Amino acid sequence: QLQAIVVPAHKFVLILAICGTYAVNLVLPRLGELWRSGWIARRQKAPFDTVFGSMVGDRLADTVMVALMTFLTFLLAKSQIMLYFSENSQTMENLIATLSSPWLWLGIAAAAGVIWWVFMKFDNIKIIAKTKQFLIGIWQGFAVLAKMKGKGLWLFYTFAMWFCYYLQLYVAFFAFPLTAEMAATYGPIAILLCFCLTSISMGVPSNGGIGPWQWALIFGISMYAASIPGLTTQYATSFANLVMGATTLLLIALGIFTFICIIFMKRRNIPADVIDSNS
Repeated sequence: QLQAIVVPAHKFVLILAICGTYAVNLVLPRLGELWRSGWIARRQKAPFDTVFGSMVGDRLADTVMVALMTFLTFLLAKSQIMLYFSENSQTMENLIATLSSPWLWLGIAAAAGVIWWVFMKFDNIKIIAKTKQFLIGIWQGFAVLAKMKGKGLWLFYTFAMWFCYYLQLYVAFFAFPLTAEMAATYGPIAILLCFCLTSISMGVPSNGGIGPWQWALIFGISMYAASIPGLTTQYATSFANLVMGATTLLLIALGIFTFICIIFMKRRNIPADVIDSNS
């Protein structure tokens, strides 16, 4: 994507940017993406809004993948999901009541209408004009997805990356005996359901997903716990905390490595083109 918008960057620089994003998100939720765009823009001397737009394209791809995965999970695990909700009717009723509330959809429509009216009515105000210009730059960085070369390879890497995410959780299930029994009994589909729920939970602003991620995983395990004696909420909580704890320690280590490298490059005054020439 960056190459398509004429922002060349060496793979090592991109790896540092991604690791730094995760590390910043551990401290300041949702600001990692801004830091990543800003650092690449400064280092590669590129417009921030365009680089940020390419990041928006990445996040849109992630959103589409989660949506496709949710649809696939519902098809494959429909019987288990419906069984759980039939045994927990109150949860289902609350969910339906929330989604069918007219106030929810009226609120969303009203907010969208107010934003549109402000941008159309007051486009001569400096801050709104700059915001519109910024959004246009984001769109240019995002729209490059439709015309960039190597779209097929980009899609392949996107699917491969999400498959690796899934494998990471699948392997982790074998760390505890009862979660391993769940994986052996119900197979990859049960893990896919848990993975889908944890992926959706990452949409909740939190420090690196800590909190919502564990709750989503515990909820997913609870759908299969009834047939596995001993797989209690406490057991699932221990498992979820172990996985999240190990992941967080890895992100902290990668973050420390990333910022040491950035400080080293800055002090040695290593320009972007020197690294790029060695790619």
